[in-house]
Amino acid sequence: MVDKSGREDYDRGMKTRHLPLLIFLLFLFFPTSHGRAQSAARPELRAFWADGFNDGYKTPEQVDLLLGRLHDAHCNAIFAQMRKGGDAYYASHYEPWANDDTGRFDALAYLIEHAHAMQPRIAVHAWINTCAVGKGMHQPQHHVAQLHPEYLSVNAKNNPDDNEAYKIDPGNPDAADWTFRIYLDVVRHYPVDGIHFDFVRYGRADWGYNPVSVARFQALYRNRSDIARIPGSDLPIPKDPTWKQWRRDQVTALVRKVYAHAIALNPNVVVSAAVITWGDGPHQETDWYTKSAAMNRVYQDWRSWLQEGMIDLACPMTYFQAGSATQYQVNWSEWIKNHQYKRAATVAIGNWMNTIPDSLALMQIARSPSRKGRLPYGIMLYSYAGTNASVQKSASGSHKELQYQPEFYNALGQPAAASGPTTVSAGAGDSSAQGPANSGTPPFPTDVPIPAMDWKTHPRTGIVKGFLLTPALDPIDGAEVTVEGHGRRWKGRTDGTGFYAAIALPAGDYRVSISAAGYAKQRRQTKILAGAVTTEAFTVGSASISMADSIAALEGRSPNSFRAAEGTPVRLQNLMVSLGSDTYPGNLYVLDPKGGGVRVRLATIPPLPFQPGDIVSVVGLWRSIEGEPAIDASRVRLTDIAPSSAQPAAITPTGEALKTDTAPIGSLVQVKGTVTASSFGGFVLDESGTRIDVPSEGLKESGVEATKLDLTPPPVGTLVSVTGILGIAPGGDAKGLPPLRILLRAGTDVRNLPLQSTWMRYPWALGLLAILLPALVALRSYKRKSL
Repeated sequence: MVDKSGREDYDRGMKTRHLPLLIFLLFLFFPTSHGRAQSAARPELRAFWADGFNDGYKTPEQVDLLLGRLHDAHCNAIFAQMRKGGDAYYASHYEPWANDDTGRFDALAYLIEHAHAMQPRIAVHAWINTCAVGKGMHQPQHHVAQLHPEYLSVNAKNNPDDNEAYKIDPGNPDAADWTFRIYLDVVRHYPVDGIHFDFVRYGRADWGYNPVSVARFQALYRNRSDIARIPGSDLPIPKDPTWKQWRRDQVTALVRKVYAHAIALNPNVVVSAAVITWGDGPHQETDWYTKSAAMNRVYQDWRSWLQEGMIDLACPMTYFQAGSATQYQVNWSEWIKNHQYKRAATVAIGNWMNTIPDSLALMQIARSPSRKGRLPYGIMLYSYAGTNASVQKSASGSHKELQYQPEFYNALGQPAAASGPTTVSAGAGDSSAQGPANSGTPPFPTDVPIPAMDWKTHPRTGIVKGFLLTPALDPIDGAEVTVEGHGRRWKGRTDGTGFYAAIALPAGDYRVSISAAGYAKQRRQTKILAGAVTTEAFTVGSASISMADSIAALEGRSPNSFRAAEGTPVRLQNLMVSLGSDTYPGNLYVLDPKGGGVRVRLATIPPLPFQPGDIVSVVGLWRSIEGEPAIDASRVRLTDIAPSSAQPAAITPTGEALKTDTAPIGSLVQVKGTVTASSFGGFVLDESGTRIDVPSEGLKESGVEATKLDLTPPPVGTLVSVTGILGIAPGGDAKGLPPLRILLRAGTDVRNLPLQSTWMRYPWALGLLAILLPALVALRSYKRKSL
């Protein structure tokens, strides 16, 4: 029995206990208005994927139209496919222009310039296909599959065609290094907001048998008797757990390497990945490991990438058709929102396969809170070109994909012109897309900012990375690396290029330990700084060539040093490339940390050229080449990439100062002078009596398709400004002094100056004219009077 006061307490308690339930029921019965109001108010990423197989950004007019549509739809980002298959819609230093970009329009540069100028600003992410490199091997001359078919992933029967696309195998170190450099090429040369992985995976469960990858696997696990083999061969069966994990590790190693270097170049760049969500979403934690296609069919462990912090943003491709597959969208949306860890994830809509009303309904599922109250970072729409599917079905029972429908773009951000059904036109004469487009408040009624990423704006962790090499610059594959300190312990292995990186470690003091079979264990203390990347490189094994202190020491110009004898083997590290083999084939100019510079002549042509900003180690022979100190017959290994801020600015010395070693060989210099000789092989510059040769032969533009420097030699007597790399020309002058030369990086490094600049170069002439002119005037006046 309950008295009156007790009943009041009981009633108050019941009301309090049921308050959350009442709120939930209110949300359940009024989801549309609440969900849209909440989404409209909060920051979120709103982005389209724009693919390279359709129009969208291939001309200035297409870019302008795309940005206008995004602006009107209140979207704030575009993920544009700049590499769809071993090609480029930007000025790549490594790969050919896309075959449908015959005018070589730099879509990325134009898109960034105009998107960033929009009000509000639109972010640009460079979408780059990672492993997929086209449909076959019949590719242009400079295509990676044509140059290096040995990079391709194959099945156990040596077939590279997985019925989707030919793909490089990330288990082949050279293939992975090629791909890594593609991403970093974009980060170092373009102010992108992000770089975006796609096809960062194997094609199918029975692919990945690239001979080099298999050999590496066998070397690491040669003592394992539990690995199941294909009958009659030494190859592991596709389903062997160790072999499956090996292939996951190769994909992850590539992602790790790109992320560590990209963040070192630009801590604000967002590294994202379009990732697999085939089939139903996980219902429990174990489903990810046992049932997900990402883990078991294509070896893409994107969950661990988020957990470890190897990507900033996961963009799961939740492309499901409303109706029978709606529950898949619900399940994956729930999983994604609850598994962002300390990074971020979006939910996607396959609008190309849904009618406009169905896409809007799926968007609401994607943007609503999970049962735990967690929201996605934003929403991705695939695609910009394929806007929606027809309402009516074809004779075969399928919906027709429709492209560039204004009604879809309008439905995102513009209120309906009138209530009730709206006719959605598929184009002239096509009524198959009729249906209600947007009869209420649009999902994006106003502009919102992109959410800040706290780990970037307020970093508390850092990265340590490095390469493990022998003195001969061979990489150590599979070495165990342990990073310990600050209450954390990370353990991993070096990849096929000898690279390791520990990501997202709390700032503090750490110990890095390296253990490689056949070599003495190494340990080193290091400090990880918040928001920074620390580099700790290691060399293992005995060295037949000692490390030189500096280039100046080799030249005998530093204290207690003697000039190295001709043919002396030398080894140097931490050299920054100032002129690369991309424009000076077979050669480099490099600068060391102490300010010295030297020419390096390569022993063999590497798969990819070196370019300015590359940090390299060199082993070669000290020689004089064409009268110039150089390291000949060199082996060069990329060990890091410097941000543009680390590259020295151009020096502007006079010709006389150049003679006195004011600028070291390999420095970027800018000199003005008069052309005294000119031919198709180059020209000669006179700067206050100092002769400077400016050759054009043996040089080329930076693109892989360029064969020579695009330069029209200036006529004799022209005043020009020349910017380039300082070197020593063959021969000597009357005084026995070596003549100087400037090697051009591009034809644009030569600039004609106005003729009136001649007076500024010879100020004594102005003074003489100032004296003579009054005298001439006076003389003429005197003659007139005498007449």
